[in-house]
Amino acid sequence: MRPVWQDHIEEVKALIRSIVTLADRPDLVEAMWAVPSSWPPFMLQDPVAHLFYSGLPQVFPEHQLVALDDDGAVVARVNSVPFA
Repeated sequence: MRPVWQDHIEEVKALIRSIVTLADRPDLVEAMWAVPSSWPPFMLQDPVAHLFYSGLPQVFPEHQLVALDDDGAVVARVNSVPFA
């Protein structure tokens, strides 16, 4: 099954003007968390995962990406951790 966002990829690409890390823009942490999550609800109900997930901006700010529109508003996010 094809992900829904693929039907709108051109619209999304037109909306995004820049991508920055939270290491570069720590002022965007709150705006990043305000972007709705695409994860299924059960993924957000684990208290242990929540404990660690919420600390990503402080522990790995260089691996948290935010996409900005023309006005500098956060329109998308990517949360990740290094493997090595």
